[in-house]
Formats: sequence, structure tokens, C-alpha cells
Amino acid sequence: MGKGRQQWNKGATKTNQSDVSADTTGVVSISRDGCRNPDGEVEVHPIHGGSVIMTEASASLASRDAGEKHSFSITDIEQGELYSCFWLSTIGAVVRKNPAFVQSLFTPTKDSEGRDAYSITLHARNGKFSATPYCYVVNQNLPSRRNGESYYAWAGEELWVALLEKALGAAFGGYQGIHIGSAVEAFGFLTGTLGTEHAIDQMADPIRA
Repeated sequence: MGKGRQQWNKGATKTNQSDVSADTTGVVSISRDGCRNPDGEVEVHPIHGGSVIMTEASASLASRDAGEKHSFSITDIEQGELYSCFWLSTIGAVVRKNPAFVQSLFTPTKDSEGRDAYSITLHARNGKFSATPYCYVVNQNLPSRRNGESYYAWAGEELWVALLEKALGAAFGGYQGIHIGSAVEAFGFLTGTLGTEHAIDQMADPIRA
């Protein structure tokens, strides 16, 4: 699933991973509009080693391709090196049924440095589900390889999937916090209502391939 991994704007500003730091003081910073993570950055730890840099992506938030009914589409989703399939598959299930809802999670804003960013509303705080929604500021600096390819969720021509992944990382204290997780909880993070588990072999009419 996805449109094929692409490179970002090669002329974009880049910073070394060491320049990306998390707040280790235990103090929660809040933006002027009441959102967490006002600097828009999320800590990165290369999952499989190697070098990761932060690249300022220049693509649009979302765009409608030929054959798509909505600019937020399940075909935009492509997983990267992060084992965030629990999150991306949940996003895919929700956007397929209600793309307008997913779009409503994004509000254009600026980070604390004045860069273009989005505040994204999730039901997650400190790595846990929260019945109360919280908004997180994420800018367009995204993890990439040195050749310009996305390192985590694909962000070629559209940024919404990568920014949703970054927002959950902000709620978990860094990308490493969402390296493997539960789809049941992910549904709650996204919608405010936790999902439920069903054992297929115990269902009255199990789904068959």
C-alpha cells in the first residue's frame, strides 16, 4: 500500500540528528494556542542503526490524485523503518471510512521558531490513552536518509501521514515510543474511543480468505 517511496526537496534545510533534542526537565511546554510540543520537534533514534537527519519537507499536507474521492486517502499510507503499523493501519481504516474526520485533526499553526506547522489533536498523553484530547504542534522537519528518502512514514508529495506519525511520537516522548504498539489503543488515540479485540476463530461467522 502506498505510492512508492520518493525523495523530498533536495534543497530543503537539513540538521544533524544531534540537533534534535527532547525536553528532559519534566516540564511540559505549552504553545500560545494551548498545544503541547510547541517547538514542533520529536526525538529520533535510528531503529536499525545508520544515519538519520531531519529534513524540512516542502510538500503539501494532502492532495487529491486521479481516481481519489478525497485528498486524505488510504493510498497515501506507506510504512517506513519504524514498526508503527499498529498506528498506520488504524489511520488507514479510519480514513477509508471518514477522511473528513482525519482532515479535521489538523490545524495550521506556527512552531515556537515561527516555522510552518500543524497542531494535531489526539487522545494520547505521556504514552497512554487519554479520554481528554490534547493537541500537539509538529513542524515539517521529518526523519530522512542522507539521500533524501523518508526514513519513517512516507512523505513525498503529501505530509499528513508522516505528520500524524510524528504527532503520536510527540505524545510518547519520541519516535522510539511508537516502535510497536496496539491497534486497540491506536484507535483510541485517533478517535477517543478504544477499539475492541475479537478472536476470529471464536466468531460465529469468521472471515475467510
